[in-house]
Amino acid sequence: MLDVNDVQPSPAVAQTGGRTHPVPGTATPPGTAEIESPPRNERDEASNTFVVFAFLWVVATFFHQATYNQWVTSPKGAAVLAAAVFFLLRPVSVGRFALFLALDAYHVASLTPYTPNHILLTALINVTILAAMAWSYVRAGRRPVSGGEVLEAFAPAVRIELLMLYFFAVLHKLNVDYFNPDVSCTADLLTTMTYRYPFLPVWDWMRPIAIVGALIIEAAIPILLFVRGTRAYGIVLGMAFHLFLSLHPEVGLYSFSAMLLPLFFLFAPAGSAGALRRSLREPFRRLGMPPLLVNVLLAALLSLPALAALLSRRGPFAGHPLLQPYLCGLFVWLAYALPVMFLFLRTVLSRRTREAGYRQLFRPAFAPILVLPALMFLNGMSPYLGYKTETSFSMFSNLRTEGERSNHLFVPQSLKMAGFQDDLVRIVRSSDPYLRGLADQKLLLPYFELRRRASNSPPDFSVEYVRGGRRVVATKNDPGAGGDLFTPYPWLLTKLLQFRPVDLEGPQKCRH
Repeated sequence: MLDVNDVQPSPAVAQTGGRTHPVPGTATPPGTAEIESPPRNERDEASNTFVVFAFLWVVATFFHQATYNQWVTSPKGAAVLAAAVFFLLRPVSVGRFALFLALDAYHVASLTPYTPNHILLTALINVTILAAMAWSYVRAGRRPVSGGEVLEAFAPAVRIELLMLYFFAVLHKLNVDYFNPDVSCTADLLTTMTYRYPFLPVWDWMRPIAIVGALIIEAAIPILLFVRGTRAYGIVLGMAFHLFLSLHPEVGLYSFSAMLLPLFFLFAPAGSAGALRRSLREPFRRLGMPPLLVNVLLAALLSLPALAALLSRRGPFAGHPLLQPYLCGLFVWLAYALPVMFLFLRTVLSRRTREAGYRQLFRPAFAPILVLPALMFLNGMSPYLGYKTETSFSMFSNLRTEGERSNHLFVPQSLKMAGFQDDLVRIVRSSDPYLRGLADQKLLLPYFELRRRASNSPPDFSVEYVRGGRRVVATKNDPGAGGDLFTPYPWLLTKLLQFRPVDLEGPQKCRH
């Protein structure tokens, strides 16, 4: 499944005292003892890990495209898909991987701030890898740069970013409403699971168990990954948990799971990458299929959800029930994920090599790259600092920090540095369907979002709202009453900030 031309088969080796030594006078026949042999050296191991990670990372974008199928219909989204296919035809190419990363990061940047949490994280990791590549090329001078060198430059920072994602996933859930079984996002996810799988039993007593259980699992995964002796268990727990979540009908969950799969692999024990590559290639090698043909067939299979998205939107097949992009993507995801996860876990659990220490896992060779995890930390802290509440890794958390009423158990409102969240308005009526929906649902909206929407509205836009106890009626034809309502915010501010609506009264319900 993966190209075999980048790393040559290793000679037979013996292992003593944590070191490997060639066995004199022996040779390793391809496809036999090589499968169990440790990598020839750390450079081979890093190159193997780079190939597996890059392969899994690029494959994840096909599931992003299936989940958010409108991307396929845009030129930028189609360019990302083409770059992914181009990479899969030779998944050992650092240059092709860089092209994919750059196009994908640019695509997400063009969609910001309207991106899901994990897509924003994907773009941040893309930038992290690109920065590591740039540093590696500068450091190498005229010498060619291998995938292993690039991996050693970006992997520590990306591992930190994954642990940080779980940190915020847990921190944001430590609020009063998350533990309320009547409104908790976890309880809601459990209930809606039965819409697709009605045979699943869901009783009231299961809600508190699911709430606490999900929180414990999300806290345990990063701890197990961090501790040297328990990383394999962290990988098993993480993959099992997110495979289960990927079956949920909520849009984006299997896309999220596909993104996590390569990130978990960065924590795999030494030697896992080479063994997994050989396990993935062996069935096709026995069939006599060349690697290029295998990769072409794989790219065709992964492109099926994108093709379904195109056919379902226009032409004679528009609206056909068998061409639902999300369901098509789910079937392809399971066909891909189940065998890959099985081989992944079998490889990880069968390794007997010494696991890397903290210094190797989390200390980057290029120290300035830690600026990107620092930016990720600020992004996750933004709800408590008074900035954005969307794409801050607060997914399915019931978190509320807006206004004078925070529901977090211990993070104080005194941390706020800006007042965007506290300037809330209540929509009374509007010509805009979205704003009318907020009025019907009795939801408050930060004024920032109302002004953003009003400044980009059509000429016949009108709205009546209450802000700070004052009722305002404003129209695009007569903007005077609205004050600065129709004045656009600076471009950079609109790209960085986005806010979700909040409940007017009562507990904070699950928005997403």
